[in-house]
Amino acid sequence: MAQQLLDRRAFHAGEVVFSEGDVGDRAYLVQKGRVEILKRHKDGDTILREVKVGEVFGAMAAIDNEPRIACARAVEETICIAVPKTLFEQKIAAADPLIAALLRWFVSQARGRKIY
Repeated sequence: MAQQLLDRRAFHAGEVVFSEGDVGDRAYLVQKGRVEILKRHKDGDTILREVKVGEVFGAMAAIDNEPRIACARAVEETICIAVPKTLFEQKIAAADPLIAALLRWFVSQARGRKIY
């Protein structure tokens, strides 16, 4: 199997990494800086969580092929490693079937879908 190269991306403070509704073609690992995950409303933004160095965000859309459910924005100068969806698919396909099923179940629960 050919090894995939991971893409490092820099974001300025306030720069949007992705928006709600975007296609989830990759997830991100924060290498430097911070990213906030937020929902945008007419009357302002609601910050759902802050992602710090060593944490991953944007993985749900890369796993289940659904649109992004929130926006991601750099809080400060930030560097992320973009992990392509194809790499997620390869890792899930190679995983123990129980682990792969649990991962998909967790994602469905996080999106509010009840599957049993």
